[in-house]
Amino acid sequence: MGAAASVNVEALALEGAKPADASDIGDTLEAAQAEVSRLRTLMSDEMGAMKEHAANVAAHDLHHNLGVDHTTAENIWDTYTRGKVLGEGVTGKVYELVNKETGDRFALKTIDKHLVQASMLHTLQEEIEMLKELNSPHIIKLYETFHEPGAIHMVQELAGGGELFDHLENQPEGHYTVHRAAIVIRTMLSAIAHCHELGIVHRDLKLENFVFESDHSEANMKLIDFGLSKKFSVARLRARGQSKSGNRDVETGMHSCVGTIYYIAPEILIESTGETAAGYTSAVDCWSIGVIAYMLLTSVPPFDSEVDAEIYRQILDCENALEFPPDLGFGTTIDSGAEDLIRSLLTKDPNSRATATQALQHPWITKHWKNEVAALHAEHGDPIDSPVLDKALLGSMQGFRKSNVFRKLALEVIAYNLTGQEIKGLQEKFEEIDTAGTGIISLPELVEAVRASMPEGEFEVGSENRASIEAMFDSLDTTHTGTVSYLEFIAGACGVVCSLPLLPPSNELPVVMQLTLLPPPSRFSDDAEADVGH
Repeated sequence: MGAAASVNVEALALEGAKPADASDIGDTLEAAQAEVSRLRTLMSDEMGAMKEHAANVAAHDLHHNLGVDHTTAENIWDTYTRGKVLGEGVTGKVYELVNKETGDRFALKTIDKHLVQASMLHTLQEEIEMLKELNSPHIIKLYETFHEPGAIHMVQELAGGGELFDHLENQPEGHYTVHRAAIVIRTMLSAIAHCHELGIVHRDLKLENFVFESDHSEANMKLIDFGLSKKFSVARLRARGQSKSGNRDVETGMHSCVGTIYYIAPEILIESTGETAAGYTSAVDCWSIGVIAYMLLTSVPPFDSEVDAEIYRQILDCENALEFPPDLGFGTTIDSGAEDLIRSLLTKDPNSRATATQALQHPWITKHWKNEVAALHAEHGDPIDSPVLDKALLGSMQGFRKSNVFRKLALEVIAYNLTGQEIKGLQEKFEEIDTAGTGIISLPELVEAVRASMPEGEFEVGSENRASIEAMFDSLDTTHTGTVSYLEFIAGACGVVCSLPLLPPSNELPVVMQLTLLPPPSRFSDDAEADVGH
């Protein structure tokens, strides 16, 4: 990681790093090339006269439609080759998919229309729209969909590391260590906090619906399968997942009895009996995470029996039925912090249950996350007190601020198509800045990251640096939500991992979209420079 940022943040606009050991990854960005070509063709006659507000509309539309939805006019097999079967469900199969030109691997979820009712096709389209809206490092990414007369094909990110269920079974002691469990639980909470922030409840959280990017023991984990998910509405606007009063937002209740037996929340069971018409809320997801957290630390469900009716009885009587084993074996026990967190999530009253945002701030979670960040710094050979934002990253984000709207569009398309491995270092930076763990960056979080990256005593809230940071934040927030999403951050930080010349006035995009992979930010020297352009 580079040296601490200069006191003058504005002066870092064009600082960064030179390409080293460059390798061409242009072929992996075919979708980016096509999308930018399309935009330039549509707008070339009007670019000179286009007003800023019209450009912002174009940016918003692109941001919403990055998960490209193809009609029958385009055949999926013109672009991809289908590989081995990865899984199978009642409505179709999941295959490995390979791009014919680039060799990149994806997961293909194919739904056979003959096996589903018309109402289920509507539900599937809702799932597609939700996946296009979600934007988190811990939620599976949908790249594009293809509609054929007899099938719908969903091209998704490939997470080849297996399910959390299998990882748990393969732990040497039968369960996760306390520290690793805390990090996995934080990842789950972050994914769900992001869902709830966007008004989406998953409703089927379980070990099998979290998968890993690779077989590495500490690989990034992602949430999958939004087939039972639902959009919900709230009675008032939310801020970081909570109302201004700090209480849970008032949600419109849901009534369908869905979920998986071991993980189902008591209010869903109550709803199924018809005893109340109030319905249930997104709090059911937090209950399920409490169940998974218990299983990660003990290897067994908190409510267990060979008879389903007995499991339901225990869930409804959770205050008395919930017990923690005194000994996990090998002389280990569940510490009081972990138990307190799990009890806060396995609270029968959903209004008293911890929200995902609240659970992310639990002392047990924050303690282990702080230790994890320190371990990441050590892994990269950086001092523990290394700045979150080095010259390269600050320079890239300031360069993004100075870019015109069409360059920003190009960077967002590029960011969307970069793989998890290509932006691993940037993901770690994003999660360091996002101290609340909710999958978005607020202005105070960005200000604090910059302040912490400067020499002590040389940053003042009222200084010109604050105004510069606010301008940079507003530029990154291309959708004008008041926060910076994961995709927006990666687009602004693209200058760290790739070099993109200015867009020419012609449509000769194959020439300018040749990106070169750079070493991670922590390998930059103090005097390095980058082409982040504007």
